[in-house]
Amino acid sequence: GTFSAAGGALGADVGVGDDEAALCGALFRGAHIFLAREVPREPLALVIRAFGGVAGWDGEGSPLQETDESITHHVVDRPVQGHRFLTREYVQPQWVFDSANWRVLMPTEKYAPGQALPPHLSPFVDNEEEGYAPDFAQEIARLQEAARAARMRASGLISEDAFAEEAAAREASAGEGDAAAAAAADPAVAERQYQAELNKELRAAAKAASKGQEAGSSEEDSEEGGEDAEMDEEGSPEGKAPAAKGAAAEDDEAAMKDIMMTRKTKKFYERVQRAQLGKRERIEELEARKRKLSTQQQQEPAAGSTSNKRRK
Repeated sequence: GTFSAAGGALGADVGVGDDEAALCGALFRGAHIFLAREVPREPLALVIRAFGGVAGWDGEGSPLQETDESITHHVVDRPVQGHRFLTREYVQPQWVFDSANWRVLMPTEKYAPGQALPPHLSPFVDNEEEGYAPDFAQEIARLQEAARAARMRASGLISEDAFAEEAAAREASAGEGDAAAAAAADPAVAERQYQAELNKELRAAAKAASKGQEAGSSEEDSEEGGEDAEMDEEGSPEGKAPAAKGAAAEDDEAAMKDIMMTRKTKKFYERVQRAQLGKRERIEELEARKRKLSTQQQQEPAAGSTSNKRRK
């Protein structure tokens, strides 16, 4: 229903900006979650209540009984259930913690009893800064964006047309995000960006220095006005103007090289290169581990089917 469609947080106090407190307080709003005997009751009940839900258990003081039809989720830690209610979702305890960590209701089918659980990711890791985002982290980001849009539409703060325009704007700006990701992953790209920014700063510094020189030599230029007039009559300044510009350009280039070769700039540039190289090596290692794990998971079902055939 609307509870899960909006990521579990609906209401007039949710969906107005990025109010973290309002979102956390309403994440499990409308959810009645029953805790089985085998799960850790205290931490689960604490998280559920803190995020706006109702927690029940089998024992004294519980606001819910196991047979209540208002129960929306049943947290268990056994692969097989003796009796199942068709009006509720059965999930493993990690569903509660992952939903709280990521501020969005996670898909219950990924946490069904007996199901292999998704990888546990820390919410304190900045994937953009690290330059690597696991597949599950990308899925979580899509869920968060969909939940935010659903909350905005449910509270009347954004229409379907406005949401479509916002989505188009995000796609248009995706190129900038891809460029930033490429810079984080590829040291060569980062080096070119750094070089371009440095050259821009150096040109500005050289321009400022040339203005100072022009101001200092203004008096000499006025004294040599007569000589310049004589040269104008001969027509030589037109021929020497390009030469003067070329000499000035060479001087600017020499000044830029001197600045670029300073010890501080060189050390900073080398430090950036080492950091980018280390990040690239970590990303390649993670990618290799992911490929290896995927290959092993594909080989296990094949090995199981072969052993079953031999038994027959």
